[in-house]
Amino acid sequence: MTVIAVLTAVLMAACLTNKNTGLSRRVQALKALYNTYYNGHVAFREGQLAQTTGNKDNYTEMLPFYITANKATVAMGKSNYDRAIEKCQKAIKQHSITKRPERKSNKPKSQKEKIWLTQKEYNPFLYKAWFLMGEAQFRKGEYMEAASTFAYMQRLYFSKPDIVAKARLQEAKCYAELEWFYDAENLVNQAARDSFPSNLEPLKAAVLADCQVRQELYEEAIPNVRKALKQTKGTLQKARLHFLLGQLCHAAG
Repeated sequence: MTVIAVLTAVLMAACLTNKNTGLSRRVQALKALYNTYYNGHVAFREGQLAQTTGNKDNYTEMLPFYITANKATVAMGKSNYDRAIEKCQKAIKQHSITKRPERKSNKPKSQKEKIWLTQKEYNPFLYKAWFLMGEAQFRKGEYMEAASTFAYMQRLYFSKPDIVAKARLQEAKCYAELEWFYDAENLVNQAARDSFPSNLEPLKAAVLADCQVRQELYEEAIPNVRKALKQTKGTLQKARLHFLLGQLCHAAG
């Protein structure tokens, strides 16, 4: 066989999801990103933009923390979110790697390797597709579906503490929209009890602030809104959260 033929055979083998090697994982991650996820992410951003620019708050009342609490806003961008969900589902279906890798060495496994081998999903990119799908479901008002997606992620990625913590917070965010405040706060506490990554502190503060504003716990919400503001992106969202912070301070005296 020529060198080109050998390389072609290797690459074709790497394109199969029933193979689990370093090369196949990288190939499937790239294919998931550029073949499907990218288009889904573009659609999601378009839906997000439609909601952000089209949202109309009532400034004579206490603002909700998330614009998705406004029913008219949830109706915007639905076709974009449907496309994002469809692309994420396609990425997961076509590029998931569940087969465990074959070990050629007879050396005893390290603890780190044992944990790595307990994974249920070996494509290192697909967690992003799961998160995007759940967020798209949330944005179009499908809170139970989104909560189910994030709950499933916690089981699928049980060996990845950072992913589990973020999925718990996102599930809690869904429960707050459903006004299941006890369940939402319980999930936040569960996430915080584990090895909690510092980069998730703003999301944790945002979920708690949302619960507290909805329950009219205005004084308790103030520090969490301030924490969430530190990493809030977008001029419009920052402006409305500053307005909300002013409302909360006024209500708390």
